[in-house]
Amino acid sequence: MWVKRHRREKSAVLGVCSDELLGKTLTDEKLQLEISPDFFGGEKRPLSELKDFVDEFNNMMLVGNDVVDEAVKLGVVLEENVKTLKGVKWVICLGE
Repeated sequence: MWVKRHRREKSAVLGVCSDELLGKTLTDEKLQLEISPDFFGGEKRPLSELKDFVDEFNNMMLVGNDVVDEAVKLGVVLEENVKTLKGVKWVICLGE
């Protein structure tokens, strides 16, 4: 998976995507999702480390079936909040 941390003075966002999705754009008639290296392309890490990253952030964008499924398994994401675009799962988590 690709992981990138974005930190500003009072906010932080984590972008995580599956390896094969970095640099791709998913589009249907209503939505376009760009999986940009600028947002997601920080460090390439094993999926087994996802918990370490999601425990650190309240605000996240997760893209990719393996990444989202792992986040659901970890209890970070509720299955009913998961969206699918062109067969690819994605979710945005906004915390406090």
